[in-house]
Amino acid sequence: MINYFKILHYYLFSKRSVDDATPSRRAENFSKEEFWTCLSETGKMVSQECTKLCVAFSQPPLPSVPETQSLVNSLESSCIALLSAFHALPKSQGLTLHKDLRLCVLNILKAVQDLCVEAKNESGHQLQSVGNVWEKCNNLQSAPKDNKTSVLTVFKDQVTMVQDALDEFQESMEQEDSLYPDLAHIPIRNGFQIPDQTGWSEEDLQLLPTFLGLLKASKACIKKTKSIIATQGQCDREQDNNQLDSLASIVQTLSSHVDDFVLSTYPPVIHNNVRQQATILAEGLKELINTANSSHLCEGDHSWTEFLLGAINHNYQKVIELL
Repeated sequence: MINYFKILHYYLFSKRSVDDATPSRRAENFSKEEFWTCLSETGKMVSQECTKLCVAFSQPPLPSVPETQSLVNSLESSCIALLSAFHALPKSQGLTLHKDLRLCVLNILKAVQDLCVEAKNESGHQLQSVGNVWEKCNNLQSAPKDNKTSVLTVFKDQVTMVQDALDEFQESMEQEDSLYPDLAHIPIRNGFQIPDQTGWSEEDLQLLPTFLGLLKASKACIKKTKSIIATQGQCDREQDNNQLDSLASIVQTLSSHVDDFVLSTYPPVIHNNVRQQATILAEGLKELINTANSSHLCEGDHSWTEFLLGAINHNYQKVIELL
């Protein structure tokens, strides 16, 4: 029986080696152009070796043991080359970029593992598995080429999630009457009348526009910061990449803060919970803007951060005062 456990063991070893979230190599003599050329070529090499393996096991006669060993060795060498290319990325190029590329490499290795399992089991599904390898290798070719692009992707995702929460809240406001029908006229049965606790109270309805204001301010903060990163962001120096990584780390928490705030505003509304979630959201937004304000994004121009901080404070104070 042909033994593929060498490849599978290698994948598990490789996963551990690539699973470290923090790159350790220093930036001396690093060439971005050479790095991407090497990473791209090794990704193509893995794809080609997987194709050879798939073709060899697609129909009888199956390859001999020496032929199989040669295929295994070539595939293993291509995986080693891919990992070596990936580990050449220094920390100075940004942790957000490193995480994106790490995920791409892990996905390729997982696809290689799946292909090896299918070939070993002679299941006849090798073509589907090698197609998955091609897809993952193509994803590597289209991966972000610098930390700024990776950070912008994080912000784009957060804007989308916050917009979804905002749309859901607005839809609930608009459909209040249809979603929560008036139960006041339900007849008394057996001496009891069902209380109307399914929708917002009249008092709560007066608060909804204020809640909406804080949600809109949240979206504006994230969207504006994303726009400034796109136009003013730099990623050539380690200091600039560290600042971009800090912004990405902060903004990734904001969509969950927005969701928690929205959930706290649904009936039955408990004012203490709303106040707590509004405070957490406002503090997170302020941290994002203050971090941007002290970064290279605001060299010579702090007007936009001052405006957004004012908008956050204004909408937050309105919520607290009404509560």
